[in-house]
Amino acid sequence: KLAVELNCLRWGGALLHLVYDFIASSGLKPPFSVPKLRFVGAGLAVSQNGGNDTFLVEELIKDRPFVKYINNDSAKPSSFSDPGRAETARFLAFCQHVHWEQTDRQVYISDFQGKLHYFFKLQ
Repeated sequence: KLAVELNCLRWGGALLHLVYDFIASSGLKPPFSVPKLRFVGAGLAVSQNGGNDTFLVEELIKDRPFVKYINNDSAKPSSFSDPGRAETARFLAFCQHVHWEQTDRQVYISDFQGKLHYFFKLQ
């Protein structure tokens, strides 16, 4: 189960890179600012104590408020009064569209959340 969670984080990161590559290869300047985003770093830790103790280890991100940008029950981004968060939410909706189109309508991330607009965890 932990390996599945780790794979989801890796796929999320790959899909986010797909968007940045798509923007860079288009040769066009987007009509919006492109925030620098990433998924949290994570890995599996397996104990060497003879047991089957395995842990999912994620980087600690503290001192930042948790933000839900797009919920998995709707593709509509959350509304924000803060212009930076609103712009990030719109960018993430754009990401979903790029994911969908670039994977021949097979994949998109449905739930973007994290700390401010720099860190995300796929859930």
